[in-house]
Amino acid sequence: MTFHLFPMITLNVVDALGKIDPSLEEAAESVGARGWRKLRTITLPLTTPGYMAGALLVFIWTFSDFTTPLVLGVHDLLASQAYLNIVQFVDRRLFRMGIVISAIMVALAVVFLVAARHCVAIKDYSSLSYSRIARRRLSPPAQFLVVAFLGAVTLLAFMPYFGVVLASVSKGWALTPLPEHYTVQHFERVIVETPKYILNSFLYAGLAVALCVAVGVPIAWILARTRVPGRDTLDALNTLILAIPGTAIGIAYIRAFHIELPFVGRALTGLWIILPLVLAIRRLPYTVRGSYASLLLVHRSMEEAAASVGASSLRSFRDVTLPLIWRGVLVGSLFSFMTSLQEASAVLFLSLGGWETITVGIFSFYIAGSASEAAALGVILIGVATGSLVVINRVAGARMGGMFG
Repeated sequence: MTFHLFPMITLNVVDALGKIDPSLEEAAESVGARGWRKLRTITLPLTTPGYMAGALLVFIWTFSDFTTPLVLGVHDLLASQAYLNIVQFVDRRLFRMGIVISAIMVALAVVFLVAARHCVAIKDYSSLSYSRIARRRLSPPAQFLVVAFLGAVTLLAFMPYFGVVLASVSKGWALTPLPEHYTVQHFERVIVETPKYILNSFLYAGLAVALCVAVGVPIAWILARTRVPGRDTLDALNTLILAIPGTAIGIAYIRAFHIELPFVGRALTGLWIILPLVLAIRRLPYTVRGSYASLLLVHRSMEEAAASVGASSLRSFRDVTLPLIWRGVLVGSLFSFMTSLQEASAVLFLSLGGWETITVGIFSFYIAGSASEAAALGVILIGVATGSLVVINRVAGARMGGMFG
């Protein structure tokens, strides 16, 4: 989990460091604070919002993940027990116990969220000005140590992905450092014989992104441009979505929507449309954050100028605001798309026969003993995520960390 999730902290801290006024560090140096003392007393305290936001995401992601522990044979975790108790479909007492466990998970996640927000709210971290921070050239010994450390971390972090790639093209790989025989039959099976996993994932993720944009951009505009009553509550609820574990959301949807719909004759949990709805709810905060951050950079005077020549609020938003914030909307949408493809905790509870996603296919193949097919689906998922990240980085650069805060 550490090697998988540490970039969330890194991105947030990089974003926070970019917002620190360099004059504050220069003032500390002028009174003798240098090196570790300046880092401990000035720089790290000013990046508190960044690493607290990253810590919240890392905690919730680790807290709600049950697929990784189950694959590794670890069952004595809250998320794993909630899943095992819910899916056994035999003992109603165990089913209710799964619901109780999910409620405990939600309560703990909310407590952590409130504690994190309270910790950040104790002090004011805003700066009067932002300016580019000059990059410092390290000494040759320091450069060697930094490169060695980053190289070791990168190697350890990417080693599992190398193993997945080799497993996807191996044939009978066992007890040897590298596969002795290679094949592409595993990719043929998942692409040709079972394409539903890939097609369903792209369908659900695409619909989820469309819903996120349709709902998230207006929410961001309300938060950034209006003073309507309940605006702070709306912001808190949007953040709370990130804090609720996916396991609990999946169980909540089972309980809330297992009722027959009028004029349909079936419950929402029996229709495939529930999956993009869940993904849209889970990823809505990213679209809101990306749009909100861009709206803060667009001065109100531009919209006021449009209004002064007769443009309505809707036309002003369409012709002036939206062309200026499209990068933030695109970044949030792409990140929502990428993470929707990777969602496992919530969709495993709600997946229907014939409507499974890539993550459900990976889990199903692995549990059934077809590890190579699971690895092939994993490689496809990694490829799509890599392509999405390349586009995000080209559009947003280092600003992507601000979406998580």
